[in-house]
Amino acid sequence: MLNYFYLYSIVWSIIIFLHSLGWSDICKPMDTRLSLFFISTILLSMFFGYVRKERFYFRKLEYLPKNAGKFTSVFVALIIFEFIYAKQIPLFAILSGSAGYTQTFSGIPTYHVFLVCFGKFYTQYLLYLFLSFPKHKEFIVQYFLVLLFGEILWFSRMGVMICLFMSACMIMSAYRKKIKTKHIVFVFISCILIIYLFGLVGNIRSGYNATNNNMISQFASINHKWPSWLPKEFIWGYSYCIAPIANLNYNISANFSTGDPIGMLSVFIPDFIAKRVLPEYSGITHLKSASTTMTVIAGYGNAYEYGGFLGMIIFYLWSMFGLYIVMRLFLKRQRFFIPGLATITSIIVFMIYTNTLWFSAVSFPLTFPILNSLVINYPKGYTIHSNLKRKLVK
Repeated sequence: MLNYFYLYSIVWSIIIFLHSLGWSDICKPMDTRLSLFFISTILLSMFFGYVRKERFYFRKLEYLPKNAGKFTSVFVALIIFEFIYAKQIPLFAILSGSAGYTQTFSGIPTYHVFLVCFGKFYTQYLLYLFLSFPKHKEFIVQYFLVLLFGEILWFSRMGVMICLFMSACMIMSAYRKKIKTKHIVFVFISCILIIYLFGLVGNIRSGYNATNNNMISQFASINHKWPSWLPKEFIWGYSYCIAPIANLNYNISANFSTGDPIGMLSVFIPDFIAKRVLPEYSGITHLKSASTTMTVIAGYGNAYEYGGFLGMIIFYLWSMFGLYIVMRLFLKRQRFFIPGLATITSIIVFMIYTNTLWFSAVSFPLTFPILNSLVINYPKGYTIHSNLKRKLVK
């Protein structure tokens, strides 16, 4: 599933449906303007995704690139250097109790951003090599090694989630013709179990018994509409889904929009750059929350704050069709096309939680395939075959 136009329509439809259930008091009736906005963008995305669906098909590499996967050892060495600089390995620090569960770890300034963002893209590239050449199992070993050092040992929960999501999209796309009903049922049941376990772990992490859901019920403002047949461990997953759109709806209903052109510009600039060129806007928001405890807001939040509904429309057009233009650049380098496309899917899908264009941990990995497509010239044998290129741009 690499058609991010379809994914946009699917994930927002699910979020809107969950919000409409009204199982939490923060789920107020959706503003009519916001409803019309989502109906329009969902339908437009479905239409364009269907018209251009052939562009998103998984294509295996026709040849094994030279020096494929040779950077893995260098990447691991550079990460180890950061551990030495930080004087700790975050995961072990948390397990030993010398650091808090919610503590955020950072390595060498700027260096860490480039290295970890490269790791996100590199994991998908290694997986793509394995999916193209399954006999070369060293690529899947390297994939888990880079994921371990680049995300897991850093205890980057969101980083691991993003990497696994991109990988799942690539795998499902690669084996789409072999997927049967039993596979769909298995995935559905697995997702249900994961969400349930997520709730159990959330209770334990909060200092309660695994099945004690009193805290999350109060924080998420769960009301009497919660169905008795549904275990309350699912409140964790439900609240994570509905809080961002509930907060967006709250601000739109209250007309919390400032109309600031410079602020609107900052919405599109990655955070580590924005902190230097527009520090007065970086991470600063005047938006309100429908809940004092569930404060995260959907990716459209800042676009509405600075530009109103016009800002939201501009944000949608750039995030969907601007990235489509960027995707076309990948056609110049076949081996980066699928990993680059997987990166775009994560930008679009995780926009339900935050502005992923601004959040460099999600958007900046896209820089690497873009640079390869624009400025790096590889020897003969690396560029895409002319006949395959005609298929891709058909």
